[in-house]
Amino acid sequence: MIFPRKYRLAQVAARPVPSEAAVVTKAALRIAALLAIPQKSLARIVGLSEASVSRMAAGTFTLAAGDKPFELAVLFIRFYRALDALALGGTPLTLIETLPGLVNAVAYLDARRARL
Repeated sequence: MIFPRKYRLAQVAARPVPSEAAVVTKAALRIAALLAIPQKSLARIVGLSEASVSRMAAGTFTLAAGDKPFELAVLFIRFYRALDALALGGTPLTLIETLPGLVNAVAYLDARRARL
């Protein structure tokens, strides 16, 4: 059955699906901004140079899936999600600037969230 033109649905252009790397990069930057974490500290958290984080913020550098900085950014995102789920205040910046500190904080927060 063919409907008259006035009853046809408008053609909608499909949006390109962003890559996993682009999503993780943008999420890490957005979370750092929400927690008032400076780029210098974000660089230490995800194991990149300050220049690389600056390029991330400018949109000219994207974390690569499978690389250590990408995995650390995913861990940082998990940290924020756990922190957000618990509605904790403050910025535990000094704790999460080191890999062991970030891993321990995520493990603690994940364990606390599981009890809820």
